[in-house]
Amino acid sequence: MAASVLTTPNPVWTRNPLVRFFSSLYTGITLLVLILIYACVFSALPQVRGAIEVTEMRAFAHWLFFALNILLCVSVIVATLSRIRFSLTNLGVWIVHAGILTLSGGAMWYFGSKIEGDIILRSPSIELLAQGMGPSTRPLAKLLAEPGQRWATNMPAFGGEVSLEVIEAQHGQATSVDRATVRVQLGSAAPVDIQLAPDGRDAVAVNERLWLRLVTYPAERTFYDHEAAALWYRPVGSDDWKTSSLEGLPFFRERFTDAGYEIVDRNGDVVVSKRTTPAMKLGSLVIPTGWFEPWRLPVRPETDLPFDVEITGYLPYIAGTRDVAVGGGDKLNPAINLRVVIPGTNQGIQRALFALRPVESVIDLQTPFEFRWVESEAERAALLAPLAGPDELTIEVTDPPLKKTIAIRTGDTVELEGTPYKLTIQQLMPNWPLISPGFEGAASPAALVEVTAPEKHFTRTVIQRFPQFSQDIDEQGMRRKVGLYDENIQLRYRSAARGHVLLLADAQSADSGTLTLAVFDEQGQVDVRPIRVGAFERVTLRGTPVGVAVNDFFERGQGGAMPVVEPLATRRPNLAARAASTIRVTLTGRGPLAGWSETHWMNFSQYPHVDPMSLIVRPPGGTPYELVYSRMPHDLGAVLIPQKLTVNFFPGRRSVESWRSFFLAQPDGQPQPEQATVYTNRTCSVGPWTLFQSGAAQDHWSYTILGVGNRNGIWPMVLGCTMITVGCLYAFYVKPVLKRRAIERTRAEEARRRAASGPTKTPSPVRSDEREVVHAS
Repeated sequence: MAASVLTTPNPVWTRNPLVRFFSSLYTGITLLVLILIYACVFSALPQVRGAIEVTEMRAFAHWLFFALNILLCVSVIVATLSRIRFSLTNLGVWIVHAGILTLSGGAMWYFGSKIEGDIILRSPSIELLAQGMGPSTRPLAKLLAEPGQRWATNMPAFGGEVSLEVIEAQHGQATSVDRATVRVQLGSAAPVDIQLAPDGRDAVAVNERLWLRLVTYPAERTFYDHEAAALWYRPVGSDDWKTSSLEGLPFFRERFTDAGYEIVDRNGDVVVSKRTTPAMKLGSLVIPTGWFEPWRLPVRPETDLPFDVEITGYLPYIAGTRDVAVGGGDKLNPAINLRVVIPGTNQGIQRALFALRPVESVIDLQTPFEFRWVESEAERAALLAPLAGPDELTIEVTDPPLKKTIAIRTGDTVELEGTPYKLTIQQLMPNWPLISPGFEGAASPAALVEVTAPEKHFTRTVIQRFPQFSQDIDEQGMRRKVGLYDENIQLRYRSAARGHVLLLADAQSADSGTLTLAVFDEQGQVDVRPIRVGAFERVTLRGTPVGVAVNDFFERGQGGAMPVVEPLATRRPNLAARAASTIRVTLTGRGPLAGWSETHWMNFSQYPHVDPMSLIVRPPGGTPYELVYSRMPHDLGAVLIPQKLTVNFFPGRRSVESWRSFFLAQPDGQPQPEQATVYTNRTCSVGPWTLFQSGAAQDHWSYTILGVGNRNGIWPMVLGCTMITVGCLYAFYVKPVLKRRAIERTRAEEARRRAASGPTKTPSPVRSDEREVVHAS
């Protein structure tokens, strides 16, 4: 008898080229390798994440990662249906493939819907205030509004030891504390119990100089995204905050468009912007990469403000700000941004000078640099005239008429021939401080001159920069606050003993872009030259070569703030996202405000309602607005009422072992709040959100920060990993046993068949996982 072996043909659909491509083993392995490389690069290399401005979470929520996962899922499904017959022997492969699909689906669900942020809960407190302290003044003492809390210190100005002890705190439903009783003791006086209501409504006087108040904070139902930035805005005085997402704002690198000025770091080095457009340059070829990189510049948020907002710069980490001059003022206020450097070094300084502001018109760098506004050629000539010596005194007597200019030194005696006056130079002072109203903090070189006449003897303080404030002290030691003791003699003092750099501007400077630079040496000789705005001039000051530049000149200037970047080597690596960042916003009016524009830097505020760094914008003739650069809000779906934070320390109290946050939670639809607790390594669920301990106050009680996040996709990923493990165990350990038993059964059956039918040709054993039908005859 003969045996014939017939193979069952594959279905027609499996012959499709697309099906054959996706069912290929090489396709599946390639996709797995690409996903592995993607995960390794974006998890292990922060340099790559920083270059394209994505966080680790955003990298795995990227469309490319989703596309690779979807292609892998398609490959697994097609390969399973077209290449692997469903049987008990192949069950392990099916379980592994099902696990891969479950894991990929869970990962896409997790990263696609992941939201994580935090919420701050501020504890109720008792505050001790001194009389006359405003609402924003730091209190003398502050303690938690909880029974048993005590504070005491010796305050001689208030009668000796002052102690506070919280006796009672009544908890409510809308606020953490409705009323508190505080026992106060001043010195040896008998203690007094004081009842306090929340929010300072019933601040109570302890005595004529001390007050107590109970401060509570409203319940919180909004948490703030860790990564998504937002612009908050409202009319000044309104409680109606609105937000606009800053989608596409950079995250890690300094990126800013050219605005005509330099940004420097704390060391004085110029900061260079990274790419301002998502594109790659290959020689002269520019390849747009916006399809892959999620950032852009400028960013134009959509708002209902009466002006357009455009973000043209982003700095991720600043050390602070420095004052600069900007334009846009509504009155004459000449201002320059001065830069002084030592050529060949990184040593330099930048400062804004305002000609009409006494304090801000001079900067003293061992040699004073002064900015002046001149309105006439006579004034200019007087300022630019060389001195008779390091220190010069001009003397003018009305009767008999006399005018002379002489070099002076301390101790000199000057006889004025033809007049009854004799002058003695008592003291030459390089910096005489002024205390006159409007001039507080200003200083000027001054000379103390003793004047002797037959009928008068007085001492005159002659002030160089502000001669109108020169004063006389008469024979009785009385200082004349108004007018001079002797108007017949006028004295004017000038000094160049330390050198003097004078910058002069006039009404033509704005059009010509040129100012006058005058450099006086220590002997009073002067070098006068023009200096163009933006150009460097090399001068010598006291034997040292110096570069001087006027970066900007504004005839109608006003004060502004310029960020100072923190050098990369000294940045704190564990700082919260965007916590030290700043953005440059350009505001441009439209409609009735057309033609108006302002540019400002806005520093980041961690919470828009807790000590925000607001920008107040006052459009001409319009409503003023308050802008805050902060984070996107999310509704918690519940109300959290703060109570307290407790801290456990390791022995010695030098480091914290754990934090524990107590609060009341009331999800929407629930009639009453419930007690809730979050502490280290223990979370709390409120609706779809999971709360965990994220941060705490340095004083260990005044506030706590709870992290908030969802967990979509966690269990599918766990299930997928479990299925892959079980499937692999099945394929490597169970499948060989099943195959061996199938072969043994086949051999036994063939042996019985041969015994029953006599000697025949033994067919080859049949593999249980092949698509074959064996017919024997």
